[in-house]
Amino acid sequence: MTEPTAMKDHMTSAEFQEWLAKGSSHRRAGNTAGPNKTEQSFFHWRMSMGAMRLLHEPINVRIGPVGSKCWYKPDFMEIPNYVPRGADAPIPILYDVKARGKDGRYRAEDDALVKIKAAAEIHPWARWCITWPAGRGAVDPFEIWEIG
Repeated sequence: MTEPTAMKDHMTSAEFQEWLAKGSSHRRAGNTAGPNKTEQSFFHWRMSMGAMRLLHEPINVRIGPVGSKCWYKPDFMEIPNYVPRGADAPIPILYDVKARGKDGRYRAEDDALVKIKAAAEIHPWARWCITWPAGRGAVDPFEIWEIG
């Protein structure tokens, strides 16, 4: 199995399970464990909801001036199977999956929120979202907050 490296590639649920078993080179140097448990749960939930193409850490986007080393890598990219009215192609949805804090909201460092907000402003070609596990009694297992 090859890992997805471009927008045209995608993983089936079986390929994702195989990839989890061996680890992923998409993670930071020194961390080859693949998606964490929250990311795995999010993947399975989106696939069960009919996500046609869901890629794990498929791209890096620049969020600083040209020549800087300031990049942002979303956890997932979903390519919908529909084209919105007035658009030429499907608009990708990029997700940053976070853990759930004790207050019920996402748990993240301050720089994580700044990075996704910067990415949403600089790169309007996609929908940018933060998602985290919902609390007990929620209709869906994940909360999704769209940035922008």
